[in-house]
Amino acid sequence: MTGVDKCLKFEANIFNKTKCQHCFGAKELHSAKALECNKASRKISKCSYLFVAPDSVDFASPLDRTRRWQRRFFVLYDDGELTYSVDENVHTIPQGVIDMNTCVDVYDGEEITGHECSIAVQGANNKTTFIKGTCKEEITRWHDVLVMYPRSTKTKHKRAPTYHGTT
Repeated sequence: MTGVDKCLKFEANIFNKTKCQHCFGAKELHSAKALECNKASRKISKCSYLFVAPDSVDFASPLDRTRRWQRRFFVLYDDGELTYSVDENVHTIPQGVIDMNTCVDVYDGEEITGHECSIAVQGANNKTTFIKGTCKEEITRWHDVLVMYPRSTKTKHKRAPTYHGTT
């Protein structure tokens, strides 16, 4: 039995959110029960109603640009999970889940969507989710929080070598 097998509760490490605080094992190696224990104790970092673009929308097509964005309740948890649901009821099953710890990029989406108050969240699987707020200040606050996740992912593996005693 490894440390991950014995670990009863996944708790994100403060320095590397994809690893466990207790056993330093990867999140995906933990049992479903250990991950469920984490969900019961995690905290909400940010939440509000925003709009999400339909999955199959092509913003280059004028016809698709008129498709309706769906109003959803977004919740960002302290473990980096971003969910969106129809309402703010905690028992509502989320319609979408984005693991911000594996997110590649978060950027301004105005050029692509044509909406001033939109951002794009690009996942590790190259799936991009477009989110917009009702005003520029609201989406800027969300952008400032979400953009920290890809930055931490990019800097995690880029450590400069240290040379001791070179002459």
